[in-house]
Amino acid sequence: MEQPLRVLILEDSAVDAEIIQRFLVKEKMQCEFGLAMNKNNFLKELEAFSPDVILSDNSLPQFSASEALKITRQQHLNIPFILVTGTVSEEYAANIIKEGADDYILKDRMSRLPAAIEAALNKKKTEREITDYKYALDQSDIVAITDQKGKILYANDNFCKISKYTVEELIGKDHRIINSGYHPSFYIKNMWTTIANGGIWRGEFCNRAKDGELYWVDTHIIPFLDHRKKPYQYLAIRADITEKKMAEEELRKNESRLNEAQSIAHISNWEIDLAQNVHVWSDELYNIFGINKTKVQPSMELFLSFMHPDNATLGQKEVEE
Repeated sequence: MEQPLRVLILEDSAVDAEIIQRFLVKEKMQCEFGLAMNKNNFLKELEAFSPDVILSDNSLPQFSASEALKITRQQHLNIPFILVTGTVSEEYAANIIKEGADDYILKDRMSRLPAAIEAALNKKKTEREITDYKYALDQSDIVAITDQKGKILYANDNFCKISKYTVEELIGKDHRIINSGYHPSFYIKNMWTTIANGGIWRGEFCNRAKDGELYWVDTHIIPFLDHRKKPYQYLAIRADITEKKMAEEELRKNESRLNEAQSIAHISNWEIDLAQNVHVWSDELYNIFGINKTKVQPSMELFLSFMHPDNATLGQKEVEE
């Protein structure tokens, strides 16, 4: 069964509070009501009643909707706050919306209240989801937001941690602050051309931390587009792949050492993936066979062609079995 909506009414008129309650019940909204008629009541109800929605009159004795809204937001309560009042100037209504209220309803036009409550609840739900997504992203990845010129507007803790710069040192700078000089200019140009035209760019970057240490990141850059389909800012999401790149470099060095040792000893190795029919020959095997690596495709037939016929026949049988 769906839980009733907890509606806290901040109203110094018991009659007006009753009218609001009866109207919402008449509109078949499943509600549980709380009533606060002054500041002390309001503070207690915020904690004890734990409302889903706050409906507030404009002015109460020694208390106001603006003060109630400020208290609600200061306590980090993401609760829809709707002004329900008899009269209010357009200027005041505009100001309280700017302060964080979700809507305002005039008491003689109560028909709009259910829709306003539903819209405010949906809005807050969406805001919570966005906050949750942002939290999850910030916990798992290196995140930065830049303006259209590349100036850093936002850098999360992971960005600061891996770059070893403080957020104050990063904000307002562009990514040249972590440029290692590793990548050629055409690589950077390709990235900018892609995102400036509204495309998503993915690639790897070697960056330099504040202490001079290099680190690698797998990067997605997503442009945010305005109504003209032009980027007005960019979101960069990065994952640290430094260990992976170091392992690849170590493997490359080991392969280089192996090739050098095989060349000196004049020995070689070859590998066959029978399932995929993939053949890998060491550089020295090409030298032993006296063939150009760039002009042939390794295969079993080619390999057997360099063997004595008797050995080639035996080798073919072994492969077939």
